[in-house]
Amino acid sequence: MSDRKSSKNSAGKRYTASQRAKIVRLASRIGIAGAAERSGASTWSIYRWRHDEALKRSSAGGNGNGASGEAVKPTRVQVPRSTVSQVVQVWKHNPGFGPSQVRNQLRRVGVRWTRRPSARS
Repeated sequence: MSDRKSSKNSAGKRYTASQRAKIVRLASRIGIAGAAERSGASTWSIYRWRHDEALKRSSAGGNGNGASGEAVKPTRVQVPRSTVSQVVQVWKHNPGFGPSQVRNQLRRVGVRWTRRPSARS
């Protein structure tokens, strides 16, 4: 017989929200690896908890409680009409293409754009 645990019993430890917050604060002071060693949580869990807390802070307007209940609205990107017409043309010619395939086809002919807004004043 093997000394390995069966997969049925290897669920892992569950941490409460207050425990997670405490471990993330500890990680900010002594580092992820140190906090993982002291708390027994995996480094991957601590990275994920830290990321989740950052998302809560950013969506709550910086107050950290995450109770705003409002979804973050994406910024609209202004795409030139000529680019839009080229996208439509490629899509009509190749109806099975997805967004990345259309973007790649247009890139081949020198048309480039980004999905992220530019930092214009």
